Formats: sequence, C-alpha cells, structure tokens
Amino acid sequence: MPRFRGIHLRRGQKLAAAGAVVVGGLLALRYPQVLRPTLEALAPAPLAPPAARVREVPAEQVVLARRRQGLQGLVHAAERRDLLSDAPGAALVLVDQELVAALLAALAPREYVIDGTYRVVVAGARVSFEDGLALVRLDGRASLEGAGGEVFADVTVVGDLQLLREQERAEVLRARVSLLAVDVRRVDVVVDAREAEKLVERLGERRLADFAQMASELEIPVRQRYEVELPAVEAGPVRIEAATLPVALSVLAVRAFHGRLWVSMAASFDQAPPAGAPAPPPVAAPLPSPAPAASPDQLVREVEALRARFAALVDREPFVRSSLARRGDLVVAVPAPLFEDVVRRLADRYLDRVALRLDDLVVRKEGAVRKDTFLGEIHAGDWRVSLRFREVRGLLRAGAPRVRLPGGDRVEVDLPVHLEQASGAALARFAWDSRSVVNVICRDFEVEEAVGGRVPSRAYPVHGRFALAAGEDRLVARPSFDRRFRIHPEPSADSWSRVRAALDAQDRLSRCGMALDPDDVVRQLREMVARGFVVTLPDKLFRPVSLPTRLTPSVEVEGHAVEVVLTQSSLGVAPEGLWYSVDVDARLQ
Repeated sequence: MPRFRGIHLRRGQKLAAAGAVVVGGLLALRYPQVLRPTLEALAPAPLAPPAARVREVPAEQVVLARRRQGLQGLVHAAERRDLLSDAPGAALVLVDQELVAALLAALAPREYVIDGTYRVVVAGARVSFEDGLALVRLDGRASLEGAGGEVFADVTVVGDLQLLREQERAEVLRARVSLLAVDVRRVDVVVDAREAEKLVERLGERRLADFAQMASELEIPVRQRYEVELPAVEAGPVRIEAATLPVALSVLAVRAFHGRLWVSMAASFDQAPPAGAPAPPPVAAPLPSPAPAASPDQLVREVEALRARFAALVDREPFVRSSLARRGDLVVAVPAPLFEDVVRRLADRYLDRVALRLDDLVVRKEGAVRKDTFLGEIHAGDWRVSLRFREVRGLLRAGAPRVRLPGGDRVEVDLPVHLEQASGAALARFAWDSRSVVNVICRDFEVEEAVGGRVPSRAYPVHGRFALAAGEDRLVARPSFDRRFRIHPEPSADSWSRVRAALDAQDRLSRCGMALDPDDVVRQLREMVARGFVVTLPDKLFRPVSLPTRLTPSVEVEGHAVEVVLTQSSLGVAPEGLWYSVDVDARLQ
C-alpha cells in the first residue's frame, strides 16, 4: 500500500507537545481539536458523507475503509473469474496512475477560495490505483483570505476517481474526483503557534461539501471509437472500393489495482454504443450492506489479508499476467476472442464479392503413338493436346478465417476464398505429327474447337500472415500470402461433344486417324481438366490494413486545455491476445 507523505520537518524543527501519531503511514500532528487522543479510541470507519465536518472522520481511516471495500470487491470478482469484465471477449484499457498524476500536475500550482474565507493553493497531486481504490490526493497549503499569508495549514484533499455517466466525446474518457475526506495539519509559522492551531481548528469545522470545488474533473485521452481502414484497389484485373470497419467501445466495468485503472469495454461494430447505456460502476463500488465496525488496527489486518488473497487469485489469470507485463501510460489489450472476431469481420470486407478476371489459363499434354505392323512396331506419330481458357470471370468472397496468434508481431491466417458465379470460354486444340513410314501415306493435322463452361463454386484455401507494426499514429498490418490456388473449370457437355466430333472427322486413312482413338483422346482431355489449373491471385488483392491510433491533441483538466503528445508506442502479440502501449507527455497549453 502506498504510504502517505506527512509533515516534512526542517532541521531544528520539533513536533508539538501534543505528540505525533502514525495512521497507516500518515504522519500527522495530533491536536485534541482535530483528532481523538489515541488511535484505539477512534470510531469505526464509516465513509464520510459530504455533510460531515472535516475533523469528524480522519482521512486515513476513510481511506482504509475504502481500501477494504475495494479489495472485497476485487476478491469477489476474481473468485467469479470475471475480474476484467462482465462480458466475454471485452477489450481492456489500462490507464497508468502516473498519467493521471501528470494531467493533474499540469495545472499546478492552482488556487481555490473556500467559502470566501480560506485560500488553498494546491501544489501537487499524488495518485494511487491500488486495492480497488483510485485514490487521488491533492496537496496544498491554506491561509486566511486577505490575511497576508503569515499563518498556514497543510491541507490534503482525498478523493477517488470515477468515470462520469455522460461521455460526450469519443476521443476521451471524462472522470471526476469524488471527495472522501480532507486532512488538515499545522505547519511551521513565523507567528504565535496558537494562530496556526486556530486556523487548523477552523478548517476542521468546515464540512466536506465546502471543499467540493477542489473535486477535480478531467479528461483521459482514451478513444472509444475507431475505424479500421481497408484501401481501395483501382488498377489491374481487380477493382475494390475502400472500406472501413467501425469499432465502438463502451465501458462495462472499472477496477483499480497494481497502479492502473483496468477499464473493461464492450466492442460493437457498425454502430455507436446504444444511447442511454448504463453508467459504469464507480471504481470503489459501495458494498451491498454496511461493513461491520472495525478499529483501525483491525482494518489494517483485514486489508493485508485481502491483499494476499487477491494476489493469489490474480496470479491464476494469464491475460491479467500478460497485461501486467506491458509498460505504458495507456495500454489497449485485445483478448484473442475479440481479435479473431475483428479479423472475421474484416475478411468479409477484404474480399467482399470482388469481381475477378483470370486470363490465359493453359494446360498441355503430349504423347507418342506406337503401332504393330508387318514391319514390326513403329513410331506412328506424336500428338499434342492443349486447353486454353482465354478468360474466366467470377466473383470472390472470403469465408470465415482461422486466426492464430503465435507471438512476436505476426498473425497467422487461413482464409478460405470462395470463387462464385465463374464462367469462361476456352479453346481446345489437338495436333497430330506422323512419323516414320507413316508420314509417307498420312498427313499431319490439327483440330481446334471453341468450348465454353463454368467454374464450380467452391472454397479454395489461401494461407498467409499479417506482420503488425506500430507507427506514429496508426497500427499497420502488412499481408504476406501464398496467392496460388487450383481451380477446376468444367467444359459443357456440348463442348465435349463438338471436340469428339472433330476428332471423328479425322478418323480416315489419309489422315492417319486409324492410329488414334477419339474416345481415348477425349478421356485424356477430361483428365487434364479435372486436375485443374493453378492460378495466382493478383498481388493487389491482398493489401495492408491500418488502424488510426492518434490521440486527441488536448484534454480538459478543470476546464483548462492540457496538451497530450504520444511519445512512444509498442505492440505485442501472444496467444492470449494483442497489446498496444503508448507513452504520453502532458503539458499545459
């Protein structure tokens, strides 16, 4: 558990006679007006309502109670095996606590006036996403408005970060710090210490709601809508229009542990998330029933026990372990089932009824004819047969792909390609070249016959991979496919009859048809066609796929524009899924 910074003593400075106590790591001066005399006498830790006075519930006790509450929720979710989402195949966005701290710090220092009386200058923010609590601590110094700044008190406003119900911009996630407690402490002063004590006492009498303006509202640069882009093919035998696959994300659940917000997001395609979707639960969701009363020591013991239990449960989640290994201010994790769903949807657009033209498909075969004669066996002649499809027209579409994530930067894909409604015109040619003494009495001949036919609709397997790379503002998947496959045209029955008739016409002594068997020639032609043609799909058919990932140029923090710049990105693939990580620099515009 992160330890709270307390009072920093300068050399020679002494603690007040009232003494000092340590509350779960918070070093604070103990004043009868602010804290009870001993820790053991502290009341049970109810969560401070906005109407509560600052002094009524010590800040650290509120934090401990919230930690216990958050850990109970994490353990319960982990035991149900739905720690990361309430829906299978949801995407996951990890927001590092350092990014939120940088966004809040971009405005420091900033001033607030409380109830027209107290000026609070916030010098910095500390953020801790642990134990199911997205804890934000705003550290400042308070003084009386118009008093010349001679008497001060240290003020720490403690809250938890919650996503807002209304998300107006698809480029960001809006969040607000919900106040939990305020801690007021005396600091060294140059005037009578009693004046400082009075300031601490007066601030302690204020109600939590009086500090509401210090509940920061901010935007986190997390996109909720993407468009996967498929470029057009505008040259060669294939024409394909450009296409996109919209992907909209909506928040399912938010949890905080291991220094990050784990935002589970449902993915929908072709449309935006439905209007009026339920708001995500707060990071530290209220328990179904009030927690039993507990002393601070008991709270600490329970928190430690719950942490140990949660650590054991998290260790058995491979996707969580893999996500924890990815470094970055923002990490988008796509589990394998969701990634495969995206690939299947892309395949529908990738080869969606593509008009294809294949020209000059040729198969050839040749052989020799030997005959027994009164002179013995002679080489009667040689024959050659060919079938040339001058053109084949058809429609291509992709079937359901099989996707594998072997690791590194590769995605393996087996893509069945369906060739539909294909037909073509061909030219069948048979040539005879007589030899030996046969050539004296026989003439060579050549038969040529136009045939027509179709290519039966069937699936042809195409194998390949995509190499993934993270660019400056987009992810790119570059294809590498074996573009060859074998098609099996079927000439019409009428075409075969005309070929057979043409061969019969040569079955005369003067043309040496006696050396040939027309039925055997047609049979061999049919066998040749049945073996099919190896064709190569056009290279441009397999084009790169890209996903723009650029961040919004600025976000709002308490109404001020803060510039956000992507400084580094990385990509990783494992059998469990895909991870895209970015580092972000935030600075006030």
